[in-house]
Amino acid sequence: EREITWAIVEHKQGMGFAAEAALRSRTYAYETLGWDSVYSCISAKNLASIGLAEKLGATLDREVNHETRGRIKIYKHQFLLLHQEVQRLLVTNRVSFCFVRNPKNN
Repeated sequence: EREITWAIVEHKQGMGFAAEAALRSRTYAYETLGWDSVYSCISAKNLASIGLAEKLGATLDREVNHETRGRIKIYKHQFLLLHQEVQRLLVTNRVSFCFVRNPKNN
């Protein structure tokens, strides 16, 4: 499955960087790469990332048990960016990162 994921250093958490990175990556995946679906695989223990995925409109698709990562929740991201969100992201000066991964093109 095609996946977006985010990782933010602890002292920068809670500042909106993960939300910005996820929004930009999701938009890039849908608009530029032409993906028809985007997922995030999140540890069931990672309540902050689960909350962020849900805040961004992602819905729980399924849960699986991973042999090394434990219980994983798989969220499907919808492409529902509002014009105001796009404008807000374009004018921000924050630096953030996010990985966009397509297992077919590794």
